[in-house]
Amino acid sequence: MHKTIAIGDIHGRDIWKQILEQERPDRVVFMGDYFDSYDIPGTEQIYNFRNILQWKTDNPQCEVILLIGNHDFHYMPECSDRYSGYQAALWPEIGKVLEEARDQLRMAYRMGDIVFTHAGISPEFLLNNNWGEQDMIEFVNDLWHYQPYKFRFADNGYGHSDPYGNDTFQGPLWIRPKALMKACQDVKKSMRQVVGHTAVKEIDPGKSTGGRYYFIDTLGNARPQYLNIRTEDNEHIIQIETYKSI
Repeated sequence: MHKTIAIGDIHGRDIWKQILEQERPDRVVFMGDYFDSYDIPGTEQIYNFRNILQWKTDNPQCEVILLIGNHDFHYMPECSDRYSGYQAALWPEIGKVLEEARDQLRMAYRMGDIVFTHAGISPEFLLNNNWGEQDMIEFVNDLWHYQPYKFRFADNGYGHSDPYGNDTFQGPLWIRPKALMKACQDVKKSMRQVVGHTAVKEIDPGKSTGGRYYFIDTLGNARPQYLNIRTEDNEHIIQIETYKSI
């Protein structure tokens, strides 16, 4: 059996250490947003992100996937936008540590029919950026590598959009659940999406999403949750876990 753990938006929290100590997975997927907390000092956020990078180096037996979130992106030179929680005084230091880790950050990751991004992938975003026959995940990661400005908060071409991001043309750093779940039926049938970005009280086990979407931004809750994905005979079984302190 192969075990993958998916952990929601970090925002400077170090609970990931206890989760990984308990689970000892073969793979871990961090959903992005390593920075911008309202109660954890910025210097601790930077220290925590460096700890994640060090944990990856120290544990080569575990595949570590580091997705990027919008609260990381706005410290990068390709993004001139400034989103909520932006720490102007720490921009040089946060920007530096992200630049050092740039080759380790990716926009999307796929495991079988399960697709991981910070906020989700909408077909409208793909088509608006001239997606053709290229593999979807490869296309999104290439777009991030060569045209990262494409992932800024988008308007609808007329200079405005929903300020919360509830538009189907928003990209994988910004789209919100209501818009994401409007995706065409063909996409819904072809993949399951695991995303963070939008805080939820608990992870829905699939009752309201048809098992196609798992919104896992729960680390700020009193009872944080994460996903435990078991791989048996090439089948990926998603299980929701509630963190229990050691």
